[in-house]
Amino acid sequence: MQLLQARTADAEDALAKEATKGYSIAFVGIAGPTASSAPRFEEPLHGLAAAFDGPIGIVINGGRFQLSLDAPIDILVPTDGGPDARLATEIALALAGASRGTLSVLHVFDPRDDTLLLRGRARRLGMSVLVGARRLGRRSGVPVKGVTAIHSQPESEIGRIARSGRYDLVVLGTALRRGEAKFPGPRTLAMIQSLGVPLLLIVR
Repeated sequence: MQLLQARTADAEDALAKEATKGYSIAFVGIAGPTASSAPRFEEPLHGLAAAFDGPIGIVINGGRFQLSLDAPIDILVPTDGGPDARLATEIALALAGASRGTLSVLHVFDPRDDTLLLRGRARRLGMSVLVGARRLGRRSGVPVKGVTAIHSQPESEIGRIARSGRYDLVVLGTALRRGEAKFPGPRTLAMIQSLGVPLLLIVR
């Protein structure tokens, strides 16, 4: 681990320059990650996302994290089985393992998959995601619990479960959209603004 501190007048430029030095992942803590006037990140996070090619871990609501440094962390990871959710699961396993905590992996089924064929495929996919997470947990020595729910708006159900008070931290993986700049999609943006719990957002 290397601790870096910008001493220049322009900290945003220093951060952007540091991001080009070949790091595998960047972590940043910020009180208000998103701009109120547009669906984008605030500076300097916006500049970091533009300059850094790898995944970025953004700690949100970190001031509400009340555990002591040596306490086990109970973590929730929502997953749809995609590569971004898998990366979030791997990072969550590392955090849970280091703290001797536990990991709950949540998959929300969409009832709008209303044909027998689609419903069967969705359920098989969801169960295979949970089985895969448990397999990763066994390799890491971390207890993994599979949690399922049914809701037509998965982000609403994720928010309800995250705010239930059963978890110390939510780890959420997502891909940024790309236009003139990188920016979070509307579902991710809504969850950032509404969760109100300690959240580690893994974006790339």
